[in-house]
Amino acid sequence: MVLRWDLPHSEARRPSRIWKKPSNGKNCPDFAPIWSKCSKNYKTDAVLLRRLSNKRNWDWIAEVPSWVPSGDIPSAPLGCFNTSPDSKISVWYVENDKSNLERIIAGIAAGRQNAEKFDYVLFPDNLLSEAEVKSEEAPGKSKDENSNAKWHRDLIEISATKLVKLVELVSRQGEIKRSSEREVISLIRKSLDNGAIQKTGLHEYLSRRLFEN
Repeated sequence: MVLRWDLPHSEARRPSRIWKKPSNGKNCPDFAPIWSKCSKNYKTDAVLLRRLSNKRNWDWIAEVPSWVPSGDIPSAPLGCFNTSPDSKISVWYVENDKSNLERIIAGIAAGRQNAEKFDYVLFPDNLLSEAEVKSEEAPGKSKDENSNAKWHRDLIEISATKLVKLVELVSRQGEIKRSSEREVISLIRKSLDNGAIQKTGLHEYLSRRLFEN
């Protein structure tokens, strides 16, 4: 499932209705996503992944509550970008062709107790500069050690203001996605087969589910 912000062709309410005319002469709302044809950043290579602890926190995107002021968002999505005690947020770097996406998902999902659906958001890394958020390479904590070393990033020095700004940008320009339980099991098995994940590191319940007949 992918939720995106499309150009409004009806009277449906959106977080902002401010319009501006870009250099290409087309009308484009100021919250148009980067893949929108009227956006100057239509193409981008670097994408970041953040696992979502509760996808329902993002359900409001389909229909913004009437009590939310224009240009604002509900607070619920902030819970999926909770920071560590030292004000860091764990994210993963996804190659422009998404060739490492399935492996990243498998590594993270393999660290859980059970085989469950996996919800996440993909967003362009240029949102970090817009939110004035810094990032650094840091070891990840998934069950795929190679992925941990190559593709994990920490967003650092996150203040409350920066956090709200980042989540606001992600809610407008990100892709909310879900891998089903069946897909997750398949991805973990694939990583086990190619040696990216070791069976000995899996939780007993998850291992039993993966190898049941």
